[in-house]
Amino acid sequence: MLQNQSDVPVFLSFEGSSDVTTDSGSKPGIRLAPFEVITSDDSAGRFTGNNFPIYGIHGGVGNKVVVIHES
Repeated sequence: MLQNQSDVPVFLSFEGSSDVTTDSGSKPGIRLAPFEVITSDDSAGRFTGNNFPIYGIHGGVGNKVVVIHES
C-alpha cells in the first residue's frame, strides 16, 4: 500500500528509473493525488509489484511524505 500524505500530487516511477517527471514532463510518473492510496491489487493496474526502487517527484515546495506499507 502506498499513501500520499502530502498536500500536492506526487508522481512515482516503479520501473527503477529516477528520471520520473510530473505529468507535464517527458517521462510522467504515476500520479498519486493528495491523500490517495493505491495497493498492489489496484484495479487500475498502476502498481506492478516488482522489486525495483520506487522514485518520486512533486511540484510543491518543501518535503512531502509518501507512506509505504508492506505486508
